[in-house]
Amino acid sequence: MSLLAIKGIYENGQLILEEPAPAKKTFAVVVTFLEEKQPEPATTLFSSFNFKKSQQISANLTTSLSEALIEERRENQ
Repeated sequence: MSLLAIKGIYENGQLILEEPAPAKKTFAVVVTFLEEKQPEPATTLFSSFNFKKSQQISANLTTSLSEALIEERRENQ
């Protein structure tokens, strides 16, 4: 017996799959309802972001941005 998982949503009494099922015959299925997750508002994620300030800060970097972030996190531990 092999298993196949296809993501989808249950809405208004209907199961809507994100992609078509690969088989045309009848299959037994198990539907698992995952805990509903509330999305975070996008405004809280980027409310303090300033593009111009970011450009100014990154202009002074002598290493890659990734290396600078890693070093900053090490310093703040």
